[in-house]
Amino acid sequence: MEIIGAAMSVPVAWVVGLLTALEPAAPWSATFEKTAEAIAKVAESEPLFAVEDKGEERTAAILVALAWYESRLKPNARSKNGRWYCLYQVDRSYFSEPEKALSDPELCTRTATKILR
Repeated sequence: MEIIGAAMSVPVAWVVGLLTALEPAAPWSATFEKTAEAIAKVAESEPLFAVEDKGEERTAAILVALAWYESRLKPNARSKNGRWYCLYQVDRSYFSEPEKALSDPELCTRTATKILR
């Protein structure tokens, strides 16, 4: 997979491997590819760490860990009280369309990254 003609520094297959290792029997494992693509894309376009310090890879690893802790990698996770949404259990007030975050892992990941910043 390529972004603007350059090889991705965060391979989607690597992220899928992390997701699979963390939740190998998840009933929603069919969503791992889409989730991995979102994490890789956001980690490369909005790294939380300096790129020269493997910032993109470290960002992807942090996002995977946070998503696993908060939702067990379930993209449409929602808290019982309906306040916390998606992979990272982001407060619904951060989204203009909270329901969209449940089916759009990139939207959820970009929002979580902004909060982490």
